[in-house]
Amino acid sequence: MNYILIENKIEEFKDIKILGETLSDICSKFGNVIYDKKNIQGEGYTVIIPNNVYFIDNSSIDEVVEYYKMRKFGFTYVSKDSSKLGIYVVDNSIINEDFYKLIGSNTNSCFLSNKFYMFNDFYELSIVEDEIRKIINKKHMINGVRIENQNSVIIGKNVVLESGSYIKEGTSILGDSKIEKGAIVGPYSELLNAYVGENALVRQSVVYDSKVLSGAQVGPFTHLRMNTTIGENDRIGNFVEIKNSTIGRKTNVSHLTYVGDTDCGSGVNFGCGTVTVNYDGKNKFRCKIGDNVFIGCNSNLIAPITLDDGAFIAAGSTITDSLEKDDFAIARCKQVTKKAYAKKFGYKKV
Repeated sequence: MNYILIENKIEEFKDIKILGETLSDICSKFGNVIYDKKNIQGEGYTVIIPNNVYFIDNSSIDEVVEYYKMRKFGFTYVSKDSSKLGIYVVDNSIINEDFYKLIGSNTNSCFLSNKFYMFNDFYELSIVEDEIRKIINKKHMINGVRIENQNSVIIGKNVVLESGSYIKEGTSILGDSKIEKGAIVGPYSELLNAYVGENALVRQSVVYDSKVLSGAQVGPFTHLRMNTTIGENDRIGNFVEIKNSTIGRKTNVSHLTYVGDTDCGSGVNFGCGTVTVNYDGKNKFRCKIGDNVFIGCNSNLIAPITLDDGAFIAAGSTITDSLEKDDFAIARCKQVTKKAYAKKFGYKKV
């Protein structure tokens, strides 16, 4: 086994834990700890751990890299994208005896403990990951969750799926996500720290750190991110991005629209091509939209701006001033038509 040296001159070393064990505990068991560095070089305290360490917990990677700067020793810390493997950290709460039998019969892995395994290549790693995926999916299906083509579905160990929910093929649900009964997620959707309420639909979409409340329909090809909340019975359609915004109930954002840093009421209609212009190159600003507001196609809302209840914006408008209740706004130049003038430019394609 290869080893690397990690210089320990930072007191926080003893407090870093991976699955409940400190790095020094892990090294003592599986990699040895040398307290006297004189036999190697210089003076001080040195910990030796296996080279090319792979942690399933990304926070552990960040901590180790931050504190110990492995690169200064000429080694690159291994991540999921690396071509080299080492230790894989497994949570015992999702492991059973069948898992151990499969690992023992299908790989040449070196068992370091019941939490840490040494792998030689990505093939051996894929066997473990596939078995863990099957264990998690089986648990949910037995508990009343329908998973379509379960070989293509990845569910994180902290995800909560209520009985009666339906996960379609090609879907990944990770982090602290929760899917309520009657909800349909997928096909081919990616959720991280997401909440999907009862009877909501998320199809072919990406939802990060956001909520989709009951009865809402999201997708296809929608991107929700950064603490966005989609209200009850909303319709969020194709090629729509919503960021750091709250959308009231029964609101439609049907297609080709960007809504960022916005507090939106209920019963609002966003026409195709609407943009909340929230960034001036230096600062971000918010839009406030009341209830029953109609926003025509290809409109720009220049934040900070407030559209009060019942406001109506004509298509093609760029709105820079706030609107009061029931105001009607048209912000576009008057059309000028010159008869037969197009011949001057001579455009002809066919």
